Amino acid sequence: MNGIILRKKLAFHEDKIITVLSESYGVIDIIIKRKEKQLNIISEVLSFCSFYIYKKKDNYFLKHLYIKESFYSLSSDLEKFTISSYFSEIIIFLLSNENNTKDYIYLLMNSLFLIKYDKRDIIFIKFVFELKIISLEGFMPDVAYCKVCGIYEEDFMFFCLLEGCIYCQKCNKSNSGLVKISLSVLKAMRFIIYSDIQKIFNFNLSDLNKEILSNIIERYFINNTSEKFKSLEIYKSLNNNLNGECNV
Repeated sequence: MNGIILRKKLAFHEDKIITVLSESYGVIDIIIKRKEKQLNIISEVLSFCSFYIYKKKDNYFLKHLYIKESFYSLSSDLEKFTISSYFSEIIIFLLSNENNTKDYIYLLMNSLFLIKYDKRDIIFIKFVFELKIISLEGFMPDVAYCKVCGIYEEDFMFFCLLEGCIYCQKCNKSNSGLVKISLSVLKAMRFIIYSDIQKIFNFNLSDLNKEILSNIIERYFINNTSEKFKSLEIYKSLNNNLNGECNV
């Protein structure tokens, strides 16, 4: 069984539990017995591994694992590790015994790869991940046409954070949940939502539009999950501190 270690914690009698996003069973907990010291050492969070497990009663136990790809180096950078932990936290919250986790594993692995090798900005990776995974989970925004008149696009339109749809300038409602978005931001949202999982990072956006889209997607994501993610709060706190230092 292949999968990614999302979390590791202490269990009873000094056993350890690793939470894994697996190809076969969705998100599952696997117990590492206290006596398996070597397995405990090598089972690092954010590693993509082949797991050899056995089941006893209702619990899975780790017999052996082989690391295929390690993202352990992310732990040396607080910002990178925190945002990676946020992605893991999202998956643990949203998924359980999913029958097909192929897209989720690809999304997480690709995101971690881009973070590890500084291929894209973290803010960029973050909003792409949030929008794609919330869409996969059944909360896909309808940004194809204006909800009222069906117009495809204008220089700017309005995205509704509450309904997850768009309105044109003529059909714009007096609604506090509406956010004005440029055509560039709208096209980026459409690309993320409607593209194949392998292509979702293959576009560019200005720094200003990245900030705008990041804010919109985070708000939409939180509205639909109604969850406070600890790693997200830490990540935002880190960025606030950095911005504060830059302004001195």
